[in-house]
Amino acid sequence: MMRSIRSMVLLIGLVCLGACHSPLGLQPAPVQEHFVTTHRSALTSHQLSDQTERTLITVGLPPRATFEAASALSDSIAEDPDAMTFLALAEVAFMIGRNQAVDTETRRAQLAVASLASWIVLFDPEFELSPYGSEWPIARGLHNASVASLIEILEHMPRHVGEKQTVYAMGQEMEVDVSWRASPWTAEAFSKFLPAMKYRVRGVRHRHWQHGIGAALLADRGDAHTVETTAEEHYLPPNHQAVAISAIVHDVTHESGTAWPPHRFSLTFYDPVQTPFVSVAGRCIPLEADFTAPLVHTLARDRTLQQAGRGGLIDTERWEDISGLYMLEPFDPDRVPVVFIHGLRSSPMIWREMVNDLMGDPEIRAQYQFWFYLYPTGTPFAYTAKNLRQALRQLRAMYDPDHTVSTLDEMVLVGHSMGGLVARLLVTESDDALWNAISDVCFEEAVMKDEDRSLIRNIFFFDPVPEVRRVVFIATPHRGSVVADRAPGRLVARFVQLPSSIVGAAKAVIEANPGRIRPFVDPRRPVATSIDSLSPRSSFLSALAELPISDRVTVHSIIGCRSHDGRPGGTDGVVPYDSAHLPGADSELLIPRCGHSVPLHSAAAMELLRILHEHR
Repeated sequence: MMRSIRSMVLLIGLVCLGACHSPLGLQPAPVQEHFVTTHRSALTSHQLSDQTERTLITVGLPPRATFEAASALSDSIAEDPDAMTFLALAEVAFMIGRNQAVDTETRRAQLAVASLASWIVLFDPEFELSPYGSEWPIARGLHNASVASLIEILEHMPRHVGEKQTVYAMGQEMEVDVSWRASPWTAEAFSKFLPAMKYRVRGVRHRHWQHGIGAALLADRGDAHTVETTAEEHYLPPNHQAVAISAIVHDVTHESGTAWPPHRFSLTFYDPVQTPFVSVAGRCIPLEADFTAPLVHTLARDRTLQQAGRGGLIDTERWEDISGLYMLEPFDPDRVPVVFIHGLRSSPMIWREMVNDLMGDPEIRAQYQFWFYLYPTGTPFAYTAKNLRQALRQLRAMYDPDHTVSTLDEMVLVGHSMGGLVARLLVTESDDALWNAISDVCFEEAVMKDEDRSLIRNIFFFDPVPEVRRVVFIATPHRGSVVADRAPGRLVARFVQLPSSIVGAAKAVIEANPGRIRPFVDPRRPVATSIDSLSPRSSFLSALAELPISDRVTVHSIIGCRSHDGRPGGTDGVVPYDSAHLPGADSELLIPRCGHSVPLHSAAAMELLRILHEHR
C-alpha cells in the first residue's frame, strides 16, 4: 500500500514539473556566437549553411551534401530558377568538390558547378543576391574558393594558359576559355598555381589580403633556370619565387532561352598589383588577392637567403657570385624603386616585416617597386658601395639607356646598420677625403698597377648616385660601434676571408708605397674587413662622417633604443644613439624598447610608410 502511494506521489510530481518547464527561453551568449551561427557554411565548417539546409528540405531532400542533392537542385533550377536554389547548389557542389576521396574528374565537374552557380547569384541581374543579406558573403566566399580549387586541378595548368579547356559537368561539356592578362609576367614562367587560402602564414605579424572577387593564387616560378626569362625578369630570384596572381570567371553564357546550365565561360588571370580592379558583368570589382603568402613562400624556401648572413660574412669570395640586385616583380617603369640594403651578418630576410606591411598598402603597391641588394657582408662596406653603384648603372643601361624613365630619378635607399653606411656612400661626394684618410700620398702620385688604380679609384672616389632622391638610415652607425672593437668582433674578423681581388690590390699598393698607406684599424690586417670598417677608430669611417650628404637628397633616420622613455641617448645594444643620430636629418624617429633589429619593429614599418607617402 505504501509503495503504491509513493509511486503515485512521484508520478504527480513529474507531471507538475513537466507542466512548469517550457521548451522556450533566452540565455545569455557571447556576441561571437551570433556571428559564427550567421556565417556558418561549408566554408567555415563541415556543415551546410542554414539557408542551404532549408532549400534542400523544401525540395524534399535531407540537408546533406550528396550527389543526389546536387542533381536535384540542378533539375529544380532548370525548371524554376531562383537565387536561393543557385546558392544551395553552389554550396553542395563545393562540399563534394573539395572531398579528396572523390576522383579528380568528378571534383573538377563539381567545382565548376559551384563556381558558376555562385557567379550567377553574384552577377546575373535576374538572380543576384542583395549585398546586405547574410547570403551574399557566403556566395562570394564559395565562388572564390571554388574557382581557386578548380584552377588547382585543371589539366595542363599553368603552362597551357591560352588554350581552351573542357569540363564535363551536369551531363554536358562546358568550354573554358583560359586567357592570361597578368603582364608583365608570362604564364610559362610558372610551374603551378596554389590557392592562397589553403595555406597558413607564420613568421610575420600581418597577413595582407585584398578582399574582392576571384581566386587568390600563389603562382610558383619553381626553378627559373628551366624556362627562358624576359629582360624584365632578369633581376628576379632564380629559384622558387612565388607571386600573387588572381583569376576571375566572366562571360558565362547559356543556350538561348535557358538559365542553366551554362555551356561556356571564361577564366582570366591578372596581376593584382598591376590590375587591382577589373570589369565583370559591367561593374568594376576589386580582385581577391593575397600579398603576404607569396612573400613568405619565397623567403621560406630560399636557402641562399637563410645562409647568407653567416656565409656572406666569412666566405666573401664565394658569395660574391650571387650578390647583386634582386626584385620581387619584373621591372616596372611606372613605379619608383625602393632599394633595401641589409647590414652585417644579415640578408634581405631582415626586411620581411617592413616589405610585407608596405605591400599591404594599396597606394604604396601602385607607386613603388621593391629591390634588394644582397652582398657578402664580410667585405669592407666601401667595396660594397662600389659594387652597388655599378649594379645601378648596369640596371639603368639595360632598362633606360636614354634616361627617359622619370621614376628611376626618384629612387629611395633604405639601409639598415652597415647597409646604411653603404647607402651613405651613394649620396655623398668623396672628393679626396676618404683616400687621404688612409694615405699620405696623393692618389695620382701613388705607385700602383693600372688595374689596381682603377679598382681603388672606384672605391675611394665617387659622386652621389644621381638617381637617388631620398635615403632612410635605420640603426646606422655613422660614427661606428664599439662592438666591432670587442673581443667577439675581433675574433670573428680573423676568420673573414676577403676576395682575392681586394687583398691582392691592397697588398700590392702597400708594398709599392712603403710607409705611406695607413691601415684602417689593425696594422696586422692592412686589408680591412667590414668589422674593422665599423670600428669608431676607423680613419675611413671618421672621414665619411664629416662628408656632407648631397643637398638633392632628403634624409630620414629611424633609431632603436632599449630604454623605455623614448628620449635621445642610450643604445639599441649595438649602435649607440650618438652614432646613429644624424644632425640635419629631415626627420628622426626614436623607437623605445627596441633592439638593433629595427626593421622588424612595427613602428619602423609605419614610419617608412609615412616617408614613402610623403615622397610622392
